Amino acid sequence: MIEANVPVRVRIQVNGRQIRYYSDDRLVFDHTDADPYPGGWFAFRTVASHFHIEDFTVWRPPVT
Repeated sequence: MIEANVPVRVRIQVNGRQIRYYSDDRLVFDHTDADPYPGGWFAFRTVASHFHIEDFTVWRPPVT
């Protein structure tokens, strides 16, 4: 449950077909997409919500 004025650390990991969503380092959502998009745009979308984003970072892990 979201609480007012309590910061939450969100992490989204996408690795090929695997998508994982973490809230305060707790895995909330784990999905394997059978037909993932090869590219596109990323956005935050909310409805009737007030939030503040800090320290937003996007990175691509090194190719191994």
